[in-house]
Amino acid sequence: LRPRADEPPSGFYLAASASKEDVVMAARDVGVPDPNEAADQAIQAATGARANAEQLVDEFRGVLCGATVDDVLWSMAHVSSRAFGGGAEVGLLPFIDLCNHSFGAAKPYPLIRREGDELVGLTPMNASMNELEKGDEAFLDYVTTGTSKQNAWVNFGFVPEGL
Repeated sequence: LRPRADEPPSGFYLAASASKEDVVMAARDVGVPDPNEAADQAIQAATGARANAEQLVDEFRGVLCGATVDDVLWSMAHVSSRAFGGGAEVGLLPFIDLCNHSFGAAKPYPLIRREGDELVGLTPMNASMNELEKGDEAFLDYVTTGTSKQNAWVNFGFVPEGL
């Protein structure tokens, strides 16, 4: 599985390599109400992410198998757009990113249990998910309470239906 080459994994990843005008145009194209403000937010996030990527490449040069700052930045954008939780309570759930967005579908619901500092589990859905028949597509609602079109675009690279 690979992302489509013409779609950045997040708005901040696009902002790390494109001109501000291109970032504004991308935000406008997906319906962000204030594309200039969204571009500024994406550029600020890209600046911080690039600094982190540079530090990681410098610190782990011997184990990154030749990965560049841009490779690490690309990876960071993909991970951050697919992670659940925040801060020290972040996790990835294999295959969950294969679920497309549908407004009103089940929301991802992280259930994190700890034994010491070890992450034990993460559940993908709340209990209200309907049963699926063979061949049915599983959907998630990517929209969380309080998410704006601008934040969704900076983090996901698109604006989910329903915002």
